Amino acid sequence: MHTRWPAITMSLVTGNVQTLYAAVQSNQLDVAIIRAPLPSLPDDLQSRPFTSEKTVLALYRQHPLAGSSALTLSSVKDEKWISLRDPEGMGLEQYFYDACSGAGFQPDVVQNATDVPTVISLVSAGFGLALLPASAKAVSVENVVYVDILDRLRESELTLVCYRIIRSEVLKKFLVTLDHT
Repeated sequence: MHTRWPAITMSLVTGNVQTLYAAVQSNQLDVAIIRAPLPSLPDDLQSRPFTSEKTVLALYRQHPLAGSSALTLSSVKDEKWISLRDPEGMGLEQYFYDACSGAGFQPDVVQNATDVPTVISLVSAGFGLALLPASAKAVSVENVVYVDILDRLRESELTLVCYRIIRSEVLKKFLVTLDHT
């Protein structure tokens, strides 16, 4: 986008699902990239697919299964879990519970966190394991290993949320650029 419109600058804001969703609703942000599933949106907001990615298991390096190249969710059903805390029915937390339910178990969540780096830190301290987007592997922590999942899970989806009527020319250009990539 910068090559096509060099005068446009973007500011990136990080936050959890609830914070980003609220920032769009209050016009503090023009657009948010939020992990699905989303709640029912008000009529004046829209969502559109952005990208998706596989998920992985994050394990403490000393965990007996840490040397595995891939695991099924059912093989770790009796483990202690760390989960993100998202609003009910939204984001990675809902994805996590849906995946575990699909594998036939209810996870024993011993700790919740509000962001992925904190989840990874808790895994690193040996509190439990976590189901995370594959992009979390970019957060390299010494005591954490990432293991592929053998289950046929749907990919974790990232969704753009913005107002249906777009007044910002910059946002219009951003969305056009995304449509052509």
